[in-house]
Amino acid sequence: MAAFGGDSIYGMERGQGDDAAGITDWWSAVQAIAWLVERSDAAVERTARLSLLRALRFVVPRLQPRSFDGQPPVSLGAAPIELLGAVRNGRLVLHGRKRGTGPLVRIRVGLDDRLQDHGNAACVGGNDVYRGGAFWSDLWLPADACRTCWPGSAATSTAARKVRLAGPKPQKIEATLDWLRQSYPDGIIPPAVKNEVLLQDLAKDGIAVSDKTLRRALVKLKDP
Repeated sequence: MAAFGGDSIYGMERGQGDDAAGITDWWSAVQAIAWLVERSDAAVERTARLSLLRALRFVVPRLQPRSFDGQPPVSLGAAPIELLGAVRNGRLVLHGRKRGTGPLVRIRVGLDDRLQDHGNAACVGGNDVYRGGAFWSDLWLPADACRTCWPGSAATSTAARKVRLAGPKPQKIEATLDWLRQSYPDGIIPPAVKNEVLLQDLAKDGIAVSDKTLRRALVKLKDP
């Protein structure tokens, strides 16, 4: 079971979500995972508004595992385990709020804890999270420490980031199609689920696309 100490970091007490994300010296757990996988500032930037780990599977452009320290790259599936391992052995310090509320404090991660999605945010907790067990969310890590643990590429220019953030339309269609296939394995969207609902659900998982892109993906879903 995770436990926490009393060393609250008041410098981050600006609130959760986008408010705290404006502090450039800290990354959310989702951003830290994106860095661990791709080792690029562009990956950190395009995941800044994501709060769920599963949303990383649908990021456009997709995260590309890379390494710059002579070690094998880390896959998206292995990255949460790697990150918590660095926290356990003291290479990283993880902060969060118990059950997503209260003061932001250092989390001492137990052997049975894992990084997982719970509700609308990533959290650290055991297998009993969905049975009322303790968990910590609104998770933050020092950006410089993440860069030290997993060296990455040089900073990307602002212009280059904007191009990557836009993303080619075919990639957005494919990301939408992947999400549809996972959400509706039989390829059938119930008539009651309108495009507006699908767009909202896509956005929750970090896939912001237009109605036109969604309709193109739906065509591919019906006629693979």
